Amino acid sequence: MVAVVFASCSKDATVAIACFNVPLVKTSLPLNIGTNSALIGGIAYDNGCAILSRGVCWSTSPNPTIDLETKTVNGSGSGEFKDELINLEEDQRYYLRAYATNEAGTGYGSSLYFTTRKITDPVHDSEGNVYQTIKIGDQIWMAENLKSTKYCNGDLIPNVTGNNWFSLTSDAWSYYNNQAENNAMYGKLYNWYAATDKRNICPCNWHLPTREEWMALMDYVGRNGGKLKSVTGWEGPNIGATNETGFNGLPAGYRGPGNFVLYFGRDGGWWKNHLYSEALNLTSYSDGMGNVALDKTTGASVRCLKD
Repeated sequence: MVAVVFASCSKDATVAIACFNVPLVKTSLPLNIGTNSALIGGIAYDNGCAILSRGVCWSTSPNPTIDLETKTVNGSGSGEFKDELINLEEDQRYYLRAYATNEAGTGYGSSLYFTTRKITDPVHDSEGNVYQTIKIGDQIWMAENLKSTKYCNGDLIPNVTGNNWFSLTSDAWSYYNNQAENNAMYGKLYNWYAATDKRNICPCNWHLPTREEWMALMDYVGRNGGKLKSVTGWEGPNIGATNETGFNGLPAGYRGPGNFVLYFGRDGGWWKNHLYSEALNLTSYSDGMGNVALDKTTGASVRCLKD
């Protein structure tokens, strides 16, 4: 509510505005979370009274306020604003709220939280590819899709490029659309026979995750696939993507029935180590995550989990 008080009725009258409404504020989802940094921000709405200052306050305890020294100040006025936090502690949960202040007081957005990442050692596969890794909950994951053409023991995985891919009953890999330039960012596509081969498609001391291990990851992120999706590299809306976990999920698509290639840029699927040919699927059009049943000849991505 805004009360208007007229000081006089003369020709030179001045009008004083008494402000009774604190600003309305929305806290933005934190992005680009690193081991000691994160991109944070919010949106401020003046609610009828000029905003004098705005920013984000944060703490290791819930519901931080502007009384803390740990806050940013990002100008004045309505609109969206962003700030980068630096010098944070590794593997630490932080709570944050966007705020905006006017003459009536301070309004806060919802309280959100994020956890900074833990530094984990990179891993090499048997042919020398190097993968960044990330701790998510109690698990340590590769933060990239597998690129290897060899099993842990050094045996080669066949590269199949022809139309016989869909009739295979043995292990194989391919680049998406047989284009090698897709390898660096998206990795290779493997059929179920290769992904679950007893020679271990993953680097030694790592393994293809089981259904139960994938479920543990899903439970940790609250079935929110946006926390696993990269914020770049997707076509379409990429709904809910924050990559909060550092999993860096990318839409490498599938090699499917009839040797067709499907959903590149829109979907990503990662094999599970299970008797039935199942994969975890993420899509650009949702922040959900789902289990999909695939034919064993389907080409999908592989992520590895530390033993």
